Amino acid sequence: MLYFLLFFFIEVMASSEFIGAFGGLNFFFEIVLSAILGVFMLSNFKYKIAEHLESMVKREIDYGQFISMGLFTLLGSILLIIPGIFTDVIGILLQIEIVGSTITKQYEKKHGPIKGQTNYQTKSEGNSNEIIDVEVIEDDQSGSSTPRIER
Repeated sequence: MLYFLLFFFIEVMASSEFIGAFGGLNFFFEIVLSAILGVFMLSNFKYKIAEHLESMVKREIDYGQFISMGLFTLLGSILLIIPGIFTDVIGILLQIEIVGSTITKQYEKKHGPIKGQTNYQTKSEGNSNEIIDVEVIEDDQSGSSTPRIER
């Protein structure tokens, strides 16, 4: 309850400062434009998730980063739809992936890794120049094949 009151206080103060500096009509336009931007981002959310899923399959990001990127993108879009200056600033910050990954790292330091997360290694272990050649030799008598592996 205390955090909600603090958030509400900051929202009212930021909005009143914006109205004092730029006027009520510009505040109205800011609300409308940020709501349009939030709805647009929310409607394109599935493409953003597909992009993050592809990055996770390529092992460029791990499970925790995948979850946090999707969650912060969704939360940022919703905050952009809600009228107000402070919510718009937070919504725009959550759209930036560096901010989301920083929040996730701080959470993981405090509470441990996100449940279900596996640690992927992006670099291959061992000698990546090693080539394995497989040759299949068939026996004429029995018809069975025996693989022979050469290194």
